[in-house]
Formats: sequence, structure tokens, C-alpha cells
Amino acid sequence: MTKESFSILHHGADEYSRNNSREKGSRADGNVAGNKPPFSSNRRCWFLTIFVLLLFIVSLALLIISFQNIFRMKREQKRLNEKVIKYNLLVKKLQDAIEKDRGNVYGKLSDFESNMADLIKNSSHFKNSTQMTVEQSQKEIADLLMKSIGAWTALQSTCANTTGSSGSSDSPCGAKWLALNDSCYYFVLKPMDWFSSKKFCANYKATLVVINSEEEQEFITEQHNSKLFWIGLSDTEEEGNYKWEDGTNFTTTTTFWRTGQPDDYNDNEDCIALDTEKGTWNDAPCNDKYFFICENTTLLLDDINMQ
Repeated sequence: MTKESFSILHHGADEYSRNNSREKGSRADGNVAGNKPPFSSNRRCWFLTIFVLLLFIVSLALLIISFQNIFRMKREQKRLNEKVIKYNLLVKKLQDAIEKDRGNVYGKLSDFESNMADLIKNSSHFKNSTQMTVEQSQKEIADLLMKSIGAWTALQSTCANTTGSSGSSDSPCGAKWLALNDSCYYFVLKPMDWFSSKKFCANYKATLVVINSEEEQEFITEQHNSKLFWIGLSDTEEEGNYKWEDGTNFTTTTTFWRTGQPDDYNDNEDCIALDTEKGTWNDAPCNDKYFFICENTTLLLDDINMQ
């Protein structure tokens, strides 16, 4: 072997050693650097397996719930279908019954309408007849009441005269009548409305009292205390135009109004009442019921005693 050949071999061995060393170093470095990647891959695999398992469990639960809902809905639909069938049968029966009895129903409706027309007609006649009967009865009752009061008053007068009452001897007006100057006064303690009171006095050829002076006012108030009496003053014909029952001019007589009166409260006070407690006048509804005072002159004494 020549020196040149030995040099070539030696150089090739050294080159081989160096290459072999570099390969071992590369594998060693690769082993050191590759220890971590295999560990991270294993963790990802575990996490992915767990996630897939959970997803499967949730999907299975949702599937079970869906099947349950579907089963419940089918059962409810079946129940509804059965009800629909029953209702259809019932409707068919009703339609058959209506169709069968339609003629009878129309006949009965016609009879009913006819009966209703007759009933309305009869009711109208009955209402008119009843109203007339009631009005007539009210009139008869009022007349009977007036006659009864008149009879009761006459009976009192008769009894007073029979027992020797001093009224007939001391008063020029007779029993139950009080005298002042040329007038006679009868205090009727039976409450009546103003118009009935006026009619009652007319039966004795008298009027509701007409107060012409302060003396007459005091005389009347002294007879009874704490009572209201109708007097013969009103504005029933025209509001504010007061008139006395005997025709006396109202503007020439003394008045005794209570403070603030007359006020025609609620546009319904047209008749005048005397408050004997306060000695004043007040306007009041004519339908109210108060005591009242009849007045007549002594010139009609014989006529009064004859009642």
C-alpha cells in the first residue's frame, strides 16, 4: 500500500467517524426533543374520547325524550279523535231529531206568536182598565175620606152641643169654632194636603184662613204651639204671584215670612203653611200633609151649625 493510498483510507475513516457521530447526535437530540409531543397527543385523545361520550349520552337522552313526547302526542291525538267521533255522532242525532220535529216546532212557534199577540193585546186592555179603576177608586176613597171627616166633625159638634158645651153659649160661632172680631176659626187637627184642606173648608162654606192683620196672626199662633197649619195663601196659578183664597189683595196685607222665605225650593213649593211655634210663614209642597184652619164670618153661623 502506498503512502497515498493509506492517506486516502485514513481520510475516509475519519470522514465516516465524523458522519457517524453527527447521526448519533441527531438521534439523541431527536429523542430528547420528542419526549413531550407523545405526552400531549395522549391528553388530546382522552379529552376527545370523553367529549364524544358525553355528546352520545346527551343525544341519547334527547332521543328518549323525543320518543316520549311523540308517544304522548299520539295518545292525545287518539283521544281527541275519539271525542270528535262522539261529537259527530251527537250532532248527527240532533240533526235527525231537528229534521224530524221541524214541522212540529214551526207549528208551535206559530201558536206561540199568536198567543203572545193575544196576551199583549189583553195586557194593554187590562192596563187601561186597571188604570181607570185605580183612578176611580182613588177618587172615591178621597170623597169617602172627606165625608168621613165631615161626619166625624159634625158628630163632635153634635156631642158637644148635647153635653152642654160652653162653646155654643160663650162663642158666637158655635162648638169647635173660635171667634175673633167678625170671623170664626176652626182648627182641624187632621193632616191633609193643601187642596184637600181647601175642599174640606168649602164643605163648611168657609175658606182656608186669610190673615189680614198682626192681631189675627197672634190670635191664631196662641191657639196651638209647635204645629204647622195650612193657610189660604198660594201661588199655584203663577209663580211669585201670591193670592188669598177669599180674594183679598195680598199686597195690602201684613206678611210674616220666615227669614229667607219664600224660596220655592226645587221649584215645588207653592202653598203656604203657618208655623205656630215661631209665628212665621213658610212655602211648602202642596202635597205635604199638615193641619189646617178654616175661616168664615159669623154671618154664616146658622149655615155652619147646620153642617
